[in-house]
Amino acid sequence: MKLIKIVLCLLVVIIACANPTETEEDPRIVWGQSIAGIKLGDDSLTVIKKIGKPTHSWEADIDGSLLIYGEGSKYNYMEILVVKSGAPHLGVNVIGVYAPYSGKTKEGIGIGVTRKKSLEILGQPNRSETGPGGKDNIIDIYLFDRTGFSLEYRNDVVYRVAMFGPVTY
Repeated sequence: MKLIKIVLCLLVVIIACANPTETEEDPRIVWGQSIAGIKLGDDSLTVIKKIGKPTHSWEADIDGSLLIYGEGSKYNYMEILVVKSGAPHLGVNVIGVYAPYSGKTKEGIGIGVTRKKSLEILGQPNRSETGPGGKDNIIDIYLFDRTGFSLEYRNDVVYRVAMFGPVTY
């Protein structure tokens, strides 16, 4: 009987530790820090270790890489800009996700949420812009101490979430 209790306790510990950075209750978007476990400042090798090889990648003109996780990847559709040199802050500088990405913040903000709901939860953004789609494409930008994020809406529904930083003022 004692042996069964020990085995059960060990199983519980093993299951709990199997993926300590991600549970169903954990937010997949953490404002000013990360999306899908990818943190602002991570290098490209860390990104690939965390979520696998991108479906496409390009060397960018800012001495860095643009990693795209598209169709067929677990994170369809995600874009990550990694700066390698020549900038005050190196590593991941931008993380953007689109539908069908289903991660949300602990407050419930994510793809598919209405602008009205986002504003109720987050308050007024630091800045709003009209995107390339005109009045049906609004981008709300929120700034933190050194980072920021944007919610991009099509017809008043979030279709892109992006994290960026560090921001220099």
